[in-house]
Amino acid sequence: QSFLNTTEVVIVPIVNPDGYEFTYAPGGDRFWRKNRRNNSGSCEGVDLNRNWDADWNGGQSTSTSSCSDIYVGTAPFSAIEANLLKTYMESIGNLEGHLDIHSYSALVLGPWGYTNSPSPDHEEIIELGTNMNTAISNTHNYNFTFGTGDANGSIYLASGTMPDWSYDGLGALGYTYELRP
Repeated sequence: QSFLNTTEVVIVPIVNPDGYEFTYAPGGDRFWRKNRRNNSGSCEGVDLNRNWDADWNGGQSTSTSSCSDIYVGTAPFSAIEANLLKTYMESIGNLEGHLDIHSYSALVLGPWGYTNSPSPDHEEIIELGTNMNTAISNTHNYNFTFGTGDANGSIYLASGTMPDWSYDGLGALGYTYELRP
């Protein structure tokens, strides 16, 4: 109870409102993942989960082509959504943890996402990630997979992700939940 009395949980339900709206709009793309930023060309959008300053444009599932689904943007935090969220997260001052929730793969992923090398807090990250994975898997008897990096081949490595930045930049334990289908 004392933990709950001293913990504030902040939920940002949609970080990419224009991209989300486009997935449901007539003529839109249900699998659209980028924002709708005008890139001064024929292709729109920046992948907000490649626009963070943790191995930004490091080459792991990234592209500098604005037409790519994994376009990194012109610089870290060049997407206004990433920049605003970064500024907000930095203002918290004592951020301990961060969950970035995506769809879909039934995964719980801890840092690092851009390399299979262990992070400085690898043992703590593994323990917490394993516990979260077990709790999620047991809730509806649907198995999730936990891992760091490529999660033992369950997913690809990715540079410039938000949880890697929250861990590297703020010292918060950042995780990604890839929801089940």
